Amino acid sequence: MKKPKIRECPFCGKIPSGKRFCSTHCGPALVCDHCEADGPPASDREISWKEEEKLKPKAIEKWNQRSFDRDSYRMGIEAAASFVEMFDKY
Repeated sequence: MKKPKIRECPFCGKIPSGKRFCSTHCGPALVCDHCEADGPPASDREISWKEEEKLKPKAIEKWNQRSFDRDSYRMGIEAAASFVEMFDKY
C-alpha cells in the first residue's frame, strides 16, 4: 500500500515523517516529529485499540485537512499566545 503524502505542520511548517502517532479514545492522531503537535484523531467515535493500526491512514488524512487551513490555525495560536502573555510576560 502506498503511503499517503503528508502536508506540512500548521504550527512549525515542517513535514512530519508519518511514523509517530499518539493514541486517543477516537483513534490514532499523527504527531509532528519537530514540534510535537498532535493532529486530530482519526475517528469521530470511540474505538477499540484493535482498530488503531488500520486507522493510521485516516489520521494522516485528517492531519492534511487541518494543514490545508494553515492561516486559521496560525491566527488561533497567536490569539492563545496573546492571552497567555497577559499573565506571563515570558
